[in-house]
Order: sequence, then C-alpha cells, then structure tokens
Amino acid sequence: MKLDHAIIRTFERVFVVSLIGKATNGLVELVLGVVLLVTSSARLQQFASFITSRELREDPADSIAMTIIHIGGAIGAAQNFVALYLLIHGIVKLALAYFLVKKIVAAYPWAILTLVLFMIYQATLVIHSFSLLAFLLTVLDFIIVVLALVEYRLLKRPRETDTAAVTASGDDSSVVAD
Repeated sequence: MKLDHAIIRTFERVFVVSLIGKATNGLVELVLGVVLLVTSSARLQQFASFITSRELREDPADSIAMTIIHIGGAIGAAQNFVALYLLIHGIVKLALAYFLVKKIVAAYPWAILTLVLFMIYQATLVIHSFSLLAFLLTVLDFIIVVLALVEYRLLKRPRETDTAAVTASGDDSSVVAD
C-alpha cells in the first residue's frame, strides 16, 4: 500500500509539532525543577500568597486561588521529591523529543516505552484525583506514541526509491547468499 506523499508530509508535520509541545513541556518541567531546588518552601508559600492575594480579596472562596495556596503549602512537604521528579521528567522529555526529531531509529522503541510508562503514571493521577493537566499530558503522550509508532514503521520500511536505485545500479551487495 502506497502512502500519498502529501499525507506523509502532513503526518510528519503533526509529529514534529507534537514533539515541540512535548519538548516545551519538558523545558518547563526542567525550569520548575531547578526553581524548586533553589527556592525555600517558605518562599514558595509567600509567592503563592502574593499571586493570589488580589483575587482572594475580591472572592475569598475562589477555587483557583485556593488551589494555588494549597499547592504552595503541599509542595513544601515533598519539595525535593517534586524537584527531582520534574528535573528527571523534563530531561527525559527533552531527550526523547530531540532523538525523535533527529529520526534516530534506535531511540523510537525506548521513547515509546518511556512515554507509555509516563502515560500509566499520569493515568493513575487522573483516576485517583482528577487533574486536567495530567489528563492533557496523557492525551499528548498518547498522540505522540501513536505518531511515533507510525513514524517508526515508515523509517524501518525500505524506501521504494532506495530499492529502485539499487536495482538500477545492479548493486546486490545487500543480498546475502545462502
């Protein structure tokens, strides 16, 4: 079955755009991890209070502001774990995006496995305590896994032009004799 070149180009563009999204997410996680490592929990709580104070004056029951205050306090208890998680997660995402954009074929199975493991972890977050962010990241990971599988299959299959060039040149060095 031949795939139309326009479809393949469109597919590759969608794949690259999704990888850019994944790399951006990885970069944000990396930066947040560094910030958490170098910032005290008291400073985080002060920052959470600062950015929500105006909204809480207008509406003391504002759910978003209260969530930010809660997260600011909760992170303090596990700040080092969260920082290391974000650092590792960010580095892995950046590396995966780099290897897939560069079409390093050997990286595809590892990238797919890693993304599936991220999806499993994120799905548990969604199931236990719904998180829109975890849900959206899981959907993005799913899309990237599907696109990576298709891209991997495209990269692994011999190209018709390569086969035609070998046949035309009479080079049969790739054929193994019995």
